[in-house]
Amino acid sequence: MANFYNDSVSVLGLKARRKMSEIDLRPGATDPAKTGVAGGEYCYWIAIRQDDKAYISSPRDREIVVLQLAGNVSVAARIPVRGLPNRLLLNRAQNRLFTALDNSDTVAVIDRDRVIATFDVTAPAGLLPSRQRSQRRQPEFPGALT
Repeated sequence: MANFYNDSVSVLGLKARRKMSEIDLRPGATDPAKTGVAGGEYCYWIAIRQDDKAYISSPRDREIVVLQLAGNVSVAARIPVRGLPNRLLLNRAQNRLFTALDNSDTVAVIDRDRVIATFDVTAPAGLLPSRQRSQRRQPEFPGALT
């Protein structure tokens, strides 16, 4: 479970029906030398691959945090992305992760914990109204500075 306001995730045991652990995603939580370094903040969405790995989107820090779930839960990697990652989706084989990147109108494709491709998701220019027509005219006021 992503804990948006305290930059952590809770690992829930479904059989035990209780919280098993909680891990702070900020780099300084596990390495005092990185105290104050941005990372893992405002975690938003989680995708779980089998029982061994979880991907968590961190829009504020433009990264995907990779958790190792086997044994002690720990941060295994951080994947930088060029937009604000929000929703995550694994393919059926669970070897590719897709994330929508806000503020860049793209989707990133992640394989082996690195971005291997991105593609645009905006409509082709021919489908959008003319840029000039979509801009609102500013009202003209007598005596306004030009």
